Amino acid sequence: MTFADQLNDLIEQIGCTNKQLSDAAQLSPGAITRYRNAERVPQPESEPYVKLVQALSVLSAATDHPFSVEELSDIFSKSSNAQTLQIEYSAYIQKLNQLLKGLDIKSVDLAHFLHSDPSWVSRILSGQRQPSDLLKFTNSVADYIAGRFHDSQVLPTLLSILEIDAEHEASEISRQSLQEHIIQWLGTNPENPANDPIQSFLEKLDEFDLNAFMRSIHFQEMKVPTLPFHMPGSKYYSGIEEMKQAELDFLKTTVTSKAMDDVIFYSDMPIAEMAEDEDFKKKWMFGMAMMLRKGLHLHIVHDVHRPFPEMLLGLGNWIPMYMTGQISPYYFKEPTNSAFLHFIRSSGSASITGEAIAGCQECGRYISSKNKDDIQYMRLRAEKMLSVAKPLMHIYREDRSASFHDRLRKLRRNDDNYRLLGSAPPIFTMSEALLKSILRRNQTSGLETEQILSYRKELVRRLSEKDIRCKWSIELPLLSDNEYSEHPVRLPLSELFISQDLCYTLDEYKQHLEQTKEFVNAHNQFTLHLDPGYVFRNIRITICEDRYVLVSKSNIPAIHFILYHPKMITAFEGFQT
Repeated sequence: MTFADQLNDLIEQIGCTNKQLSDAAQLSPGAITRYRNAERVPQPESEPYVKLVQALSVLSAATDHPFSVEELSDIFSKSSNAQTLQIEYSAYIQKLNQLLKGLDIKSVDLAHFLHSDPSWVSRILSGQRQPSDLLKFTNSVADYIAGRFHDSQVLPTLLSILEIDAEHEASEISRQSLQEHIIQWLGTNPENPANDPIQSFLEKLDEFDLNAFMRSIHFQEMKVPTLPFHMPGSKYYSGIEEMKQAELDFLKTTVTSKAMDDVIFYSDMPIAEMAEDEDFKKKWMFGMAMMLRKGLHLHIVHDVHRPFPEMLLGLGNWIPMYMTGQISPYYFKEPTNSAFLHFIRSSGSASITGEAIAGCQECGRYISSKNKDDIQYMRLRAEKMLSVAKPLMHIYREDRSASFHDRLRKLRRNDDNYRLLGSAPPIFTMSEALLKSILRRNQTSGLETEQILSYRKELVRRLSEKDIRCKWSIELPLLSDNEYSEHPVRLPLSELFISQDLCYTLDEYKQHLEQTKEFVNAHNQFTLHLDPGYVFRNIRITICEDRYVLVSKSNIPAIHFILYHPKMITAFEGFQT
């Protein structure tokens, strides 16, 4: 019998109600219900467990068959889920990474608390290692998280991840009870396993085709209005509906003016309510597209101090505009004051500033202005804001190829650890003869052939340096012949911004894969993993441990994203295809 079965049987024998047991144990009615429904299992010797056993003993005293605390403990110790975790290990790792990402916990901090080697913890989070005593490890993790966040402002986020009603339980939950909730959540298979937010973000990026998107919105046919939009010199907007109108008025004014100054955005206002308005979303997206069509460059400071899945969802919605190369994203290292919400829009022709109290956005107010002094003041304020923000990522298209390669040179170190996830092996593992054969078959121009051969030669030279200490883990798909025929693989040349897609034949791909295996066998700092579940075809991911992540869009037009935010790096390091 499970713990829930034992508990329900005892409640029936004693003849007590949920409320009576809740009152006697001083546990919430919701907690009792979850124990009875097998949604939670209290760990032996934990505070909720002790309270529950004592309450059952007290309530049974008035019946014909009283139970002592010792008898009840013995009954529960025989339940099938006592002293164990009811979860598959792969699901356990996924949930553990979800918890750490959502709370912005670094693996090195967890390792310090566990008195363990950070590399050991990293291997656990990547699924490469398993603790010898998983229950003990889970208890330690839960102890660390409960101790760190029980009395913090992040507690509602933690309760949300654990699927606990924060409104009813945040004020009454003890540290010990919180620890028990964490253990139970980590140790139970999810009924509907959610996608890793990183996986969803990458799937959206992998599937996105900029050329198709531009055609779908008739971007090249858009006519930028020349008649100016007559927004009042200054105007107040109150409440959600008027705030939406303020956004649209700002976009109209900026698009129709002659000013070509960069546009600066910041907001930590909740967007959920506005996002539910489909008509507003369409108008807002059209206004943003018109700004890009006009040729304006946008600087956007994102609010990253929110649960990780929500943060990635927001970033994913910006992908179409990121791909244009006209967006520069930033973030603040520290969260802004959590009691107040802020809103800033600044262009060469208009400005908006807004404010609200957290939780009362509907009572907030925006102020827009076309007054020259107000625009200059807001521009100065916005520029100062950018000066203290950090780049969330750098984005490179072909027109910035020189800057891209300069950035890579500056980032390169001889002692980094890399993890490469791609649909094709790296070009430096391919023989020059095979590469020349592929280029001849594709009738590549003489200039591009020379460029590609020089690129391979430089990579090989760099890897052959005597003092190089870099370690590489290469992860590739294990493709069947049928899978390859459906989705041929491109040569990994996105860093060169080549003007055509150069694909292998199946035989060429197999030759390169065999050469890669030979290369790895000859170089002990390289490892190769073939994954039949690898699904990305149009992106290539290079993770430099603890430093940055390079996500490269390989189909034309090639575009590269170098991400620096610690939360993003940690999430990618724990990502499993």
